[in-house]
Amino acid sequence: QALSWQDEQLMSRNTHFLATLDELGVPYRAVLSNGDHGTYREGPQMAELDRFLEAHVEQRPTLRDGTALASYLLEPAVSVFWEQGETTAPRWITQLNRWGQQADAVHHIIGDGQIDPELIGTTTSYLHNAAGSQGIADGTTIGADYQTVTTWDAYSPPPGTYAAFTSRPYTDDVALLGSASADLWITATAPNVDLQVTLTEVREDGTEVFINQGWLRASQRQLDRARSTALTPVHTHRAADVADLSVTEPSLARVEVLPFGHVIREGSRLRVWVEAPTVVPQLQGFQLDPTPAQVTIHTTAEHPSSIVLPATTLDVPAELAGQAGQWDCGTSQRNHCRPDPLA
Repeated sequence: QALSWQDEQLMSRNTHFLATLDELGVPYRAVLSNGDHGTYREGPQMAELDRFLEAHVEQRPTLRDGTALASYLLEPAVSVFWEQGETTAPRWITQLNRWGQQADAVHHIIGDGQIDPELIGTTTSYLHNAAGSQGIADGTTIGADYQTVTTWDAYSPPPGTYAAFTSRPYTDDVALLGSASADLWITATAPNVDLQVTLTEVREDGTEVFINQGWLRASQRQLDRARSTALTPVHTHRAADVADLSVTEPSLARVEVLPFGHVIREGSRLRVWVEAPTVVPQLQGFQLDPTPAQVTIHTTAEHPSSIVLPATTLDVPAELAGQAGQWDCGTSQRNHCRPDPLA
């Protein structure tokens, strides 16, 4: 399986299928990378597909790259390609024996505009705006009419239509790999609001970099507790479980940020945006609830809104570490850049 984190057609939830294969003991090979739906046709991905077909269809005793079949079958199941360009190879590769156990769930409280705020006992409010506030993540898949001010990298969210929480500068490089969960305790002045959570990296030079997004209709927030984990909320989406939001009593709405692989480098900050969904965030679109509402995110001891991140101990190659190792904007596919709109 070749999968891209920012796939505008299938998204990146197919990694959940890999975890199921692991549980069933079914062998597989997977190549995971940043990029769009067509990234599976890029040279590095096709090379891995060739090796797979040579081993399992042709059953060649020695693959064309010189690898013995017995050695190939012992290789790790998962290859993670980091910071791959549209026409260039990944900057480095991480191999994993299986998917789903590579990251620890690290909880960070969000409130008062900060990740890990100094004050607990705050609220943050914004207007639920059915037009969305982030812009289209990549207009190139939709048509020329969208490649204007509506694209993410050229769009500044209108004041009052979002909540944003930004960390302090990281003191080390941290590789994030997997799903994240935005655990939001919210009240609203309407029975339902639609939620979009966007993760970004804010570099030292003031550039904001797109990582990934996730969505939830808040009235369908009921969890399938048997299937949910700290990093992956799974919702029932049953009609019987639909529940209105309260104006006064906070409700927990857990939003999965779809799986991604991204390094927050030393000196960069992580940002969490919460807002109404962009109507056409990628190739797919949403039929949004148009009801105007004020949404309030609560951060108290009893209602600790947080972002749960898939933190790993994976190493970044020394020559690519820190701000000096950052890729140039436009060279890492689907990791769009824009000037920090909150600067």
